[in-house]
Amino acid sequence: MRIRYFTGGRWRPVLAVIALVALSVPAALAQVRVYPGGGGYCPTPPMLGTPFVSPTPSPTPSPTPTPPEPGRDLAAPPETGQAPEPSQVVSSAGLGESTASGRSYGAYIDMAAPVSMYRLRFDSAYGMNRPDRNEFFYAKCGCLKFPNPLAPADPRAAGPTTPDGRANANVDFQVLSNYLELQLAKQLSVFVDVPVRWINPDATSNQVGLGDISFGAKYAFIYTDCTVVSLQVRAWAPTGEPGEGLGTNHWTIQPSLLLWQKLSDRLYLQGQIGDWIPIGGTDFAGQVIDYGVALSYVALDTGNFRVIPVVEALGWTALEGRELALPENVIHDTAGQTIVNGKFGIRFGFGQLNQPGLLSNSDLYVGYSRALTGDVWYKDMFRIEYRLRF
Repeated sequence: MRIRYFTGGRWRPVLAVIALVALSVPAALAQVRVYPGGGGYCPTPPMLGTPFVSPTPSPTPSPTPTPPEPGRDLAAPPETGQAPEPSQVVSSAGLGESTASGRSYGAYIDMAAPVSMYRLRFDSAYGMNRPDRNEFFYAKCGCLKFPNPLAPADPRAAGPTTPDGRANANVDFQVLSNYLELQLAKQLSVFVDVPVRWINPDATSNQVGLGDISFGAKYAFIYTDCTVVSLQVRAWAPTGEPGEGLGTNHWTIQPSLLLWQKLSDRLYLQGQIGDWIPIGGTDFAGQVIDYGVALSYVALDTGNFRVIPVVEALGWTALEGRELALPENVIHDTAGQTIVNGKFGIRFGFGQLNQPGLLSNSDLYVGYSRALTGDVWYKDMFRIEYRLRF
């Protein structure tokens, strides 16, 4: 298999971006101090490689012992009637339960905190006009498999085409994805995502079936109640049928840095930067840097029900790759193309966080996404998802 990651020296900007983030994030987070509010103390996050030590509580004077009551068994523990200390209570919602796993409300930015969770997500998108761009959505148009005036015939071009060699100039699609994440330790989790895809193209026939399955792992190297920074590595397997537009026909790997930051008792920030790297694709396949930020605000919290508006912005920049442009019927290089989407939605949380019961650790998101640039993956998309932490 061929890895295009080091082709033509284009990996240098990627390494520079990742190095810059890796160096600047800890320094920026080190400025976080105590802030007012009912959420308690937010300690200064540690630098990389420095173990986090909780603040040592002030010593309290030992009470003066009192003589035992007459007839009391000296070996029996005193009956204080007090509840056990918080440190003795084991959460029912996962290993090392933290604020981050319960307060990560973004719908497009991946959750930084490792968690045990099932998520059912449905997307409905409209207006994709370059479906084989970078082989990001599906494989290079099958119309380029045969001799044509645009480029030499490529027998590896496995994407959809009509019997007379026409390509899709517009594709609407829907995706139903089943995501399962398992927390193996406080700072480590593994996950798998199994999608079912429907495509509604303008030239080829409608199709439905299994898409490209993804899987990976996540490790949080900074982990406090107020800040989580994680490294996530995700891989896609070519399980979708490329001739039907259900998959890319190549393996892909994507390393990402994820951030979650508590800004106040009600306001939370999430961020993400990653590098989508195709492995073994055609000359259309090329790296794509993705990046985004999300802000969520708890507008209503009754204890058993929460309403959280979420605003997100996501961008993608192609470092290399190609696309078939229609109706011009020409092949474009995509290097430098940037796509930005604005996203808005509302998440509804149910039950008390970190308490036993199905409803206590679940939420529902409904939202809308719109392309803000001339280049698009899709013009409009609606998303609904249900999450259950366990």
